[in-house]
Amino acid sequence: VTEENINRAREQYRPVAARAAMLYFLLNSLNVIDHFYQFSLSAFITVFYRAIRLSQKSEDVQERVNILLDALTFDIYSYAARGLFERHKLIFISQLCFNVLRKDNNLPANEFNFLLRGTASVSRENALTEFIPTSSWNSVVGLAESIPEIFGKLPDDIEGSAKRWKEWIQHEQPEREKLPQDWKNRTSLQRLCIIRALRPDRLMTAMTDFVSESIGEKYVEALPFSFKNVYADSSKTEPVFFILSPGVDPVKDVESLGKQLGFTADNGKFKAISLGQGQEKFAEKAMEDMAQKGGWVLLQNIHLMKIWQVKLEKMMEQYCSETAHDNFRLFLSGEPDSDPAVASVLPGIVQMCIKVTNEPPRGIKANMNRAIGLFTPDTFEMCSKGNEFKSILFALIFFHAIVIERRKFGPIGYVHAV
Repeated sequence: VTEENINRAREQYRPVAARAAMLYFLLNSLNVIDHFYQFSLSAFITVFYRAIRLSQKSEDVQERVNILLDALTFDIYSYAARGLFERHKLIFISQLCFNVLRKDNNLPANEFNFLLRGTASVSRENALTEFIPTSSWNSVVGLAESIPEIFGKLPDDIEGSAKRWKEWIQHEQPEREKLPQDWKNRTSLQRLCIIRALRPDRLMTAMTDFVSESIGEKYVEALPFSFKNVYADSSKTEPVFFILSPGVDPVKDVESLGKQLGFTADNGKFKAISLGQGQEKFAEKAMEDMAQKGGWVLLQNIHLMKIWQVKLEKMMEQYCSETAHDNFRLFLSGEPDSDPAVASVLPGIVQMCIKVTNEPPRGIKANMNRAIGLFTPDTFEMCSKGNEFKSILFALIFFHAIVIERRKFGPIGYVHAV
């Protein structure tokens, strides 16, 4: 009887195990995008156990399972996303969303295949060239022919209500507008298929909305960067790797937190070394000393030392172990190669580390949220004229976010002196 009860209880939690397996294999597939996206099984297990330990408890088993599914999925997403470049995050959350929907049998294969690959057909002439490019019309016809039970009437409806469809197609943000006629009652995935056919330029934005609607808005909101949280997740056995991008310098973050926690160069508990010719011995000595007495080591630009990385990996296995001092921390930084297929850092080194990118997020709102997150509540209360201070700070943050977004376009749009 006891064995039967155990087996029955175990089966109730099987969806959590299945979700964990799906997430792990999803993380392992990310290295196809960039070699820096390597994740070890031990790190995954650490996040898995933390999600179980810190998630809300419930006496009801089904409710507890749902809580675990949500906590595990978001914790793994957060763990991986902070180490991804902004340009790759939508790929990751889209894969995550599709995998969750597929496991729940909410992802029709024919619709998903059209979304991924598209289908074109030239069997029907385009009579609406005024506002529908021929390539888009061929996609509409291909969609109707490939999934006739759902989209079979789409070409006829577009031709029959050309004025309403023209308004929708020419809208600046058609993904935020209701589809004409009865098509407004279609599922989110079916809407995506129509957008892919008629307005492929809006597919990325529509995909973001689809993820938000399917698995939650928190998956598309910019995660606030906090080096303090990254440090809390690190340990003597799990270093931190900063994946560098233009305009990002992790040294200030490390030095600032080190100063708060008592790890500074002045007291001999912090050593930062910019790697280059002849710096290997200093780096090796710093790792050995800090692992023994407890301190922080920051090795910058390890991508420049490809030959020495072999020795560094062995040293990490030796010093980033349970025998090291509890206060020992190793921080590394390196740039990816211009060719994503080329590994600028050995996979073994990357796998051992918590990966962190610190790029500005996309969008004014996301940049403002990130900037506001840098201030503590004490900052807002430190001024005697609180309301005026908050207004000025908000204006500054707003201006800062605009400048960051404007930077993407370089000199375009500015008047140049002749």
